[in-house]
This record gives sequence, C-alpha cells and structure tokens, in this order.
Amino acid sequence: EELISIPLRRGERGVVARFGALGGLAGLEPVQEFSVAPYVATRLTVQPQYADDTQPFPRLTYPSADLGVDLRASLGRGLLLQATVNPDFGQVEADQLQQNLSTFELFYPEKRPFFTQGMDLFQGPAPHNQASTQQLFYSRRIGLDAPILGAAKVTGRISDELQVGLVEAVVTGAAAPAGSTEADPDRSYHFDPRQPLHFAHGGSLPEVAPASRNFLAGVVRWQPAANASLGATVANARSLDAPCTTLEANGSDTRPAPCDVLTGTGAAVDWNLRSKDSEWFVRGQLSGSRYAGGEFTPNEDPATGAPLDAPPRRILADGTALVPGDLGWGGFVAFGRNGGEPWRFDVDLEYQTPRLELNAVGYQRTQNEARLRPIVRYVRPTGGGPFHEYALLVGGDLRATTDGAWRRRSATAFLAVSGQLRSFYQAECEADLDLPADDVREIEQSGIAFGRAGAWSASCWMASDQSRALFFEAFGGLGRTTPLAPLRQVAFGWAGGLVSYRPHPSAETRLAVQWNDNRWPARWVEATAAGDQLFAELRAPDLSLTLRQQLLLTPRLTLQAYAQLFVSTGVYGPYYTATGQAGGRIRSQDLVPGGAAAEAPDFHDTALNLSAVLRWEWRLGSTLYVVYTRAAAEPGLPAGEAPASDLRPVGLGQGPTTDTFLVKWSWFWAA
Repeated sequence: EELISIPLRRGERGVVARFGALGGLAGLEPVQEFSVAPYVATRLTVQPQYADDTQPFPRLTYPSADLGVDLRASLGRGLLLQATVNPDFGQVEADQLQQNLSTFELFYPEKRPFFTQGMDLFQGPAPHNQASTQQLFYSRRIGLDAPILGAAKVTGRISDELQVGLVEAVVTGAAAPAGSTEADPDRSYHFDPRQPLHFAHGGSLPEVAPASRNFLAGVVRWQPAANASLGATVANARSLDAPCTTLEANGSDTRPAPCDVLTGTGAAVDWNLRSKDSEWFVRGQLSGSRYAGGEFTPNEDPATGAPLDAPPRRILADGTALVPGDLGWGGFVAFGRNGGEPWRFDVDLEYQTPRLELNAVGYQRTQNEARLRPIVRYVRPTGGGPFHEYALLVGGDLRATTDGAWRRRSATAFLAVSGQLRSFYQAECEADLDLPADDVREIEQSGIAFGRAGAWSASCWMASDQSRALFFEAFGGLGRTTPLAPLRQVAFGWAGGLVSYRPHPSAETRLAVQWNDNRWPARWVEATAAGDQLFAELRAPDLSLTLRQQLLLTPRLTLQAYAQLFVSTGVYGPYYTATGQAGGRIRSQDLVPGGAAAEAPDFHDTALNLSAVLRWEWRLGSTLYVVYTRAAAEPGLPAGEAPASDLRPVGLGQGPTTDTFLVKWSWFWAA
C-alpha cells in the first residue's frame, strides 16, 4: 500500500517535482556533526604455505592485528567530510564467484560502507535503463591490489543549485622482509612505514611490495531547474613510487610493480535534461582520457628480438598500442520518451575511440566501439484485464569499430514482452537474433579480427509476490548458433531460480541456483610456433549454489551467514587452424580442421566460499563483529593429468583452503 498526498498516474514521471511544499518551519539551525569511530581488529588466518595449488599442505597459522579510525564532520551548512585511516572491511560479504571466459572485465558491485554512503553523485547519467559505458569513477579500483592507507571524501551542497563531491585515497602495502621465502617464511613481527597500523608476521606479506598509488575523483553538478542538470567529473590515478624503469643496465627486461599498475586521467562533462512533465529526456556525456602507464609489452626489434629504447607500450585486447601520453575521447547521448502511454521509445548513441582509457579509476568495458541502440515500447502501466501492467518491447543493438575499418562487432535484434498479474506475479520473455560479426578482441592483442557465427536465443523469467512469506523466481533460456561450415552448430542454455522464505520478520532464508551450459563453435586458443592461429570448439558449463541466512536476534544483535559452491569445467575440441596477419580478418570459413594445443587447455574448477558474521551494536554506533570465513578450492592436477569433464565438486578440503577468524571492535563517539 502506498499513501501519497498528491495523486500520480502510473504512467507519469517526475515524481519528486510533484511533491507538495512543506511550510511553517522557522527557527531551524543546522546540526553540526562531528564523530570518530576508532577500531581494533584481530585476525587468525590459516592458509597454505605454498602458492602452488598442487601443494595445499602444510598450512600455516598467521595472527595479525590492525588499528584504524573513521571520522565524520559537518563542513558548514551542506557539506559532509568522511575520512578513514587503515580501513578494515573484513565483515563485508565476498564477491559472488563467476566464470568469465569473455574478453571483458566483470563488473562487481561495491559493498564496502565507506564507498557506498553518499556516492550516488559520482555515478552521473547513463543510457536509458543501462549502466554507464564510460564510468569515470569505479570505487572497486581502490584497494584492489594494495591495502588502503587512508581515504577521505567530501560530499554535499554548497548552494541549493550546486552539488560537489571529492574523493581522495592512498593505497600502499608492505613486503616480506629480505630472506623470507615460501619454504622458510619469516615468523617474527616487523614494522613497515607503508603499513604502520598493520601488525603481522613478515611471512604473511607478499614477497614484492604492491605499487603505491593515489586515487582522486571530483565532481560538480549544477541543477538550475528541477528538470535540468549539468555536471563535470575528473578522475586520476598516479603512482607514488619511483619512476618505472623497464630495462636494466644489462639489457634484460624487468617488471617492477609500478610498471604494471594502470595510471592515467579521465574527465567528462554530462547533462540530463527533461521536459516539464519529465516524459521526454535527453541525457549524455562527453569523455576524454590521458593514458599515463600500465602493464607493458616490451619493445623489441622484429628481426633480432633485441630490446628497443622506446616508450613502453601497452597492447589492448584488440591490438591497439598505448604509450604514455596517448589521448582518447568518447561520449554518448540518449534521448526519447519514457512517460505516458502507450508508446515510448529511446535511442542510445555511443562512441569510443581506440585509445580511450578510463579504467585507471573508472570502469570502461571496451573501447574502439560505436553503438546504436534504438528501442520502441508499447506500455500499459494502468494495466487491463488480468494485468496490473504489461509492456511489449522491440529493438536492436548495432556495434562497430571506430578504428577506420568500421568492422561490425555485433548486430542484435530483440523482442520482449512483460507483465504483472493481479496476483502480483510477474513474467517476462525475450527472443534475440545475433547476426554474424567480427570479434576484434578474440585473438588477443593480435589486431586480427575473427568472424564468428551468428546465433538465436530465447529466455523467460517469472517471479511470485515478493510480499509473501514464501517468494520464488525462476528463469531459463536456450539458443543455437547458425550454420557456418566447417564449424558445427552448437546449442547452449541456462536455467536457475531463487527461493526466499520469511517465516518471521526477523528471519529470512534464501537459496539460489544457476546453471549455464556455455558453448562456442570456435574460441581462440593460442598462436602456434608456425605462426598460425589455433581455435577449438569449447563447452564450458558452470553451476552455482548460493545460500543466505539472516537472523535478527535482537534489535542490536544480528547474524548473517553466506555460502556459495561454484563448479565450472571446460572441454576444448575439435581443433581448427587458420592463418592471419595483423589488420586482417579470419573468417570461420577459413578454419581448417586439425592441430593441437601445446598444453591441453581443458580445466575444472571447484570453489567454496563461506562466511558467518555476528554483529552486536553494544552501544549506539559502536559495534562488535565476530566473523568466520573460508575460501576453498580443488587441488591442482599433476602435469599430464586430465581434469574432470562434469560438474561434480572435486577435492574440497583437499585443495588450497584459507580459514580466517576475525574479531573487530569499534567505539563511536560524537560531539
């Protein structure tokens, strides 16, 4: 049930702009906030002595302790300062295990409290109903490969029309003392100025200190009217270590840690304009980047293989070479009608040059791409007959390279229908047709496009009434590639569901299962010694089982438990070979049956993540966490032994396993 003072039709937009005015308030003074929350965390970690997954035993026990503090303070009328020193996020749930056989980086949601509170301002506009393809600030970059020494952010309003945000973070980490090795780890405590508030055995630290970096992101957003906003964002990541030296005096190639971390600057301006009734919209963004450095490929003389005295190059998946100082640009614009009924539409246009690189601080799935995505919707938000609401959608998605060749990276047409019944059950079905296209990232870093086959697929999803004690949802789909000799047609599919049971408002159990039968008629495997490209058919199914349990024992005492079992396997074959040169194209028809990989690429992975978090707010704002986590995987196989080819869990408890026990105590004080 929803009670509002101003009637709103279900097809209307601009809800906030229609709110009533609250008057009669006088004599109000702004509350000046100041609070500190120091914490101490102690850990006991039991982990394998060796990083080699074929040697999961013996396991060593490492105790450690951390000190840190969180701070919040009001800065004038509308600004809030939040800062943290040596933050600890041991109580945060681990990321969901996923299989990624694509050539794109997975996007993970942010779960750490410091980076979730008050960060909406940094997201900016996005194409209609989609995540931004040129996201300048992706907080998961911070602390990914080195501990956070300290971070601060200022967010809020400096006037009724102007919002600002600023985030600054420094990451750095200590290394194991000289002489500490896997075979003989150091078991004494050492002080290191890179991590002055972390106390641990030297052997628990990495042998090479991670690179130190500074992350900075700032945003300004001006809203001159309720239906218009303009913004500007800048983000930068830079190394705090000595300049990277790629060649030793003796001419041998070296890979110091600062050489392999991505650094650079991104900047953007954005706009979000809507009609007075918010039915019509135009939003967009213009982005630019300057590449500073990242994991490099040594420059070598093609004839002799001798190193060249030239700037280090970073070769992207599509073969684009980046050198420090390279500039790139891109942008998107989305416009359409997203209110009223029955007809709505939106059109997304995107453009990214080959050298646009926003991943130093942001998230950019790919570059070298132009995209057109038109969608037409027939909607009935007021429903009819047995439906509360229903909709029909038809659209397309066309992508091409921007390197001058204008290769078709993908072309998809889709049709979807959705609705909600009077019983509050929901359902949606979709059909997709993918045309043959050129994949410029498949043959990694080669600059050779691979012409892959098309495919069709269909899927459905349904869910029950979420307000009921017992809630469920289920989904499934299937597809098949189109004929393209000499490749075989392959069928693929997926299915899964979720069941949630809430017998009482203080207890909830959720069980989710997902199965994917991933298949490709041809995937690139490797370049052969003769200079040919080796491909193979790949079947790579995976299975995920996830259990979540939440108990509210008292208003201040909660227990959360999480477990995920993930199994995946990959079987390659039959094999094909083809010849191609940089800047050229290998068609599926060019593949010749035959060939074999130098080392069998087949794989089987079993992983189990467990966590249990007991949280007690022993006084207002002050908390005590007791946490147990386990990360287990199947053991590695001896050389020459073939992995299992099914989805049965293998070797849990016999492979590398890490158990962690954490007690974290914080004390909150406010003025």
